[in-house]
Amino acid sequence: YYYDYNDYQAFDQRGINFTLFNTDATISGWDSELSLQPAEHTTLMFGAAYLDTDVENVLIGTDPFNPISVDREAPQSPSFTLSTAIVQDFELGDGLLSLQFSSYYNSGYFSQLTNAPSTDIPSYIIYNGRISYTDAQEKYQISLFAKNLFDKEYITYAFDIASNGFTEQTLGTPRWIGIEGRYNF
Repeated sequence: YYYDYNDYQAFDQRGINFTLFNTDATISGWDSELSLQPAEHTTLMFGAAYLDTDVENVLIGTDPFNPISVDREAPQSPSFTLSTAIVQDFELGDGLLSLQFSSYYNSGYFSQLTNAPSTDIPSYIIYNGRISYTDAQEKYQISLFAKNLFDKEYITYAFDIASNGFTEQTLGTPRWIGIEGRYNF
């Protein structure tokens, strides 16, 4: 895909000042997904995406009489992401037991339009697991899941508040274990 924007709404934050302005931008990339079933009860899934962004004429500096404009990457736009999953099903006399293991890789990104080093979010990978039981009539399903199975600590966002002497970072969700139920009627 390829998008060529006129009047892209660029949101910029510097310290505690927020600015919204229009500028030109281009965004291009590709997405792909592949699902394979190498055996009757085994499914393999793969997904990959590439993203290239360019936001033009972003003003930097603080001198209104000497404005400097530069091109920047769009915020929260990782260059590359990859997801994988394997699902193994086991037929039981009265239903289906499914085991799933998945992963997600993110190459990292800038969380803000300034592309300041303090807003450079590093790459990370997280793993998830799920065990589900579905009855033979597919009326109900109960699942035990674990998101971020290995309790990876990773950053999802950062505010550049250097003018106040610090950077605020938001951490991703820690290991999260739960039970889900579904009933079809």
